Amino acid sequence: WHGGHLLECSLYTCLYLHNVSSIRNPLLRVYVQLLLKDVELLIDMIVQAGLYTDDDIRIDIRNHSLPVEISQEELFGKLRELDASLVARLNRLKKGKKQDGNGADDDDDAKHEFWTTIGGDDVDEARVIEALLARIRFRKALWQFHNYMNKPGGRGIKGGLKAATQAKIQLDAITATLDLGDGYRAPTESKEDEEENNTAPEVMSGESLLKVAEPVVGFDFLAARTPDRAHAAVPRILFPSRRAAVDQHRVEVDQICKGTRVMEVGGLYDLMDCLWTFTNQLKPDIIPRSFVQLMLNSEDDLLCRKATMADCVREAVIECVPSLKPLVRGELQDFFIAQLATSMGGLVRELLQNRKTVQHFLGELLKGLCARQREGGRVDATIRQVLMRFGVNVQAREGTPCLTPALCVTAEWTALVQCLYLQSGIYNRLYADYELLGIYFYLEHLYSMRVQNIQYMR
Repeated sequence: WHGGHLLECSLYTCLYLHNVSSIRNPLLRVYVQLLLKDVELLIDMIVQAGLYTDDDIRIDIRNHSLPVEISQEELFGKLRELDASLVARLNRLKKGKKQDGNGADDDDDAKHEFWTTIGGDDVDEARVIEALLARIRFRKALWQFHNYMNKPGGRGIKGGLKAATQAKIQLDAITATLDLGDGYRAPTESKEDEEENNTAPEVMSGESLLKVAEPVVGFDFLAARTPDRAHAAVPRILFPSRRAAVDQHRVEVDQICKGTRVMEVGGLYDLMDCLWTFTNQLKPDIIPRSFVQLMLNSEDDLLCRKATMADCVREAVIECVPSLKPLVRGELQDFFIAQLATSMGGLVRELLQNRKTVQHFLGELLKGLCARQREGGRVDATIRQVLMRFGVNVQAREGTPCLTPALCVTAEWTALVQCLYLQSGIYNRLYADYELLGIYFYLEHLYSMRVQNIQYMR
């Protein structure tokens, strides 16, 4: 689902999700309810962030119902009861092992109703309980993690990082018990039927299950197909093994945690560098990118300093041209700063889009920055007129302050966007091998030009 496929072709291939109320096993029912609650929360978060396209993820739900008709308090109450029941059973088993050495417990049934079909009679019941506890605790921790991170402006980061730690602990416990599924015996026939029909129960491992069941799903069974997909090739989905699925969960949690670093940066340049590194080195899918976008969505709390984008741009301009500090206030200058804030604010938002969308936006942004350069020239002319009224010699000479600060600032940011545009082409593998030498030469030229420009401004 996170890779862009429909819910019907990913999550809802699990039949338990179609009618949760009909699930008799209380542990499985709570697990599925937690899963659907998490899906509901993620869909709400993705819509709020506003980054997604159909290439990123499909959030339309056609024939299925969300949200789950159960309150959070009721669901967590049932979860606590099941957790306590499993822990009590586990403690009795461990106590019985210490007493008679074989874990026998005459007070309870030999098998609990939760795991009557898992592993047969030769599986250590204590390991089964530990496996079940790890899975329901992970599902709870993951929902709490997403719920904390769903708060705008990064207000839930502290609680989210604690939940992430718990989720990773449970993922390690899940990994340690994956082999229990490798010995799963499909409950098809009784032992009497097997002896009569001379058949053996089917035993599947995680990898062989993929080969036997061929879990490849297409869009053929779906109604209401859009016109542009009417004659397209049928997409095929290969589901990962259980071990690969656990690894995907761990990677996603790590990526979201690393994305919280955007709230620790101290300026506009650092923010853009952090976002660029996050999207192009970690290569996150839409879920981590949307969570990071939510952290930055509050315009009045940008960079955790109660600063708007215009304030951050003004500080960045002063950082580039310290001599401009007394002149950044005024009607004309404020208008110029507001225009730059619109362009750079758009860049901050778009850096979290998928990489193809980012490159297209960078190309459009370059056109807007060219217009900002013309506006910067008019601002510089006004500044020189003001200086001349105070008797300042505005002729360029050795040791004088920068006389074209607004133009130089826009030139610096235009060159920065040009560098990002070329680098995004490298990340998207748009250049042939013989073109890379020219791209390297062009990038080297842009960086040397930026260094000279910054030295002149300062």
